[in-house]
Amino acid sequence: MLEPYGGLSDRDNRRFGRQLRQRGQWSTVPVPFAEIAPDAIGSFVQVVAKQRYHLLAAARGGDKRALLITAERYSDPGALELEPSDEMNPYDMAELADTHSRPEQARQWLTVLAREGDVSAMRDLIEDRGETPFRAWVWMHLSRMLGEDLSKDRHIAINEDGSPYDDDVGGPAYAGGEDGIELVPLASEENSRAKDEAGHLFAAIEERYKLT
Repeated sequence: MLEPYGGLSDRDNRRFGRQLRQRGQWSTVPVPFAEIAPDAIGSFVQVVAKQRYHLLAAARGGDKRALLITAERYSDPGALELEPSDEMNPYDMAELADTHSRPEQARQWLTVLAREGDVSAMRDLIEDRGETPFRAWVWMHLSRMLGEDLSKDRHIAINEDGSPYDDDVGGPAYAGGEDGIELVPLASEENSRAKDEAGHLFAAIEERYKLT
């Protein structure tokens, strides 16, 4: 009921999220509905406080929708306890897990992305998440099948602020992009298994795109 009146800026949501992580709950006593007039400027803070109080109460009670909302708005870790589902955004869940120092859950969500064809997630898994040599080669082969070979250097011209360089604008250009990943070669049989697994993943990705 209060959702249309309870929204504040992203900056305020981040501030509230920091308070929430420190305290684990929202301590403001909920205001009775009778005292709230959403069209009155003076009651806006009360509306926000009540909306947040009940949203967090629902989240703490295990309501899935509330948990996903509080995760998105306030980086509330409660959603990390939910069973994975299609309603969850893997990017957001991986970031949420990293924010709350849960590297294994972050790795699991990045794996979901990699299996769906996200080459950036594959790079992250290889470079920063301690993948086994076999698994790293699965991602390497899959990246090649997708036309984005992770072993190749990808350097582009950028501006000082990191934005793409525009020849029409001119000015100093800097080198941006990423170096190719070098992996220790697998034994022939292991490498064949890695290629086969990458092939199965690639076929599943192609089939998914056909259906969409």
